[in-house]
Amino acid sequence: MNQTDRVLFVPSCGITPVNTLTHGDTLIRCQKALELWKTGKYDIIFLCGGIFNPPHIQTRAASELMAEWFVLQGDLEEYLVLERKSLDTYGNITFFLDAWTEMSLAQPEVTVVTQWQHAIRIFITFFLAHGTIVRIHPLFYRISWKTFLMEWVMIFYHLFDWKGTGRVARRNRESRRQKK
Repeated sequence: MNQTDRVLFVPSCGITPVNTLTHGDTLIRCQKALELWKTGKYDIIFLCGGIFNPPHIQTRAASELMAEWFVLQGDLEEYLVLERKSLDTYGNITFFLDAWTEMSLAQPEVTVVTQWQHAIRIFITFFLAHGTIVRIHPLFYRISWKTFLMEWVMIFYHLFDWKGTGRVARRNRESRRQKK
């Protein structure tokens, strides 16, 4: 790996029953990341996402499902790094930074590949909570009006709770955690 690793940061989103990437968001993110990867400007593809749906929808980490898709697209397995624990955007970033530290790698140059409003939230959290500036490669795919409006609410929320320690963030994570 290089002195500064050039990383594509790809967070998961939707998973449909059972353990399938949704065509409306997660798969679009993977496809764009693959397109960017093929430019030769990146060293690593970091895939984020744990198990955040009930067992009748998801029994495996979203990042594992994404990795399987990437492997089917070509010989990419050695370039994939997976984070399997996160339940939300805050977790995506925290576990990414933890993995980077654990791997003892240089400060990464991160390009985030996600829906444009989600990219804003990720930028805010990286910058305000961790002092890291990331590049964003915003995607402009169709989302529901409810999601569109909720993303604006969450952007505003992230400006005030950039570490994800507030009540709303904790409640959101708890609602996504599978019950034993």
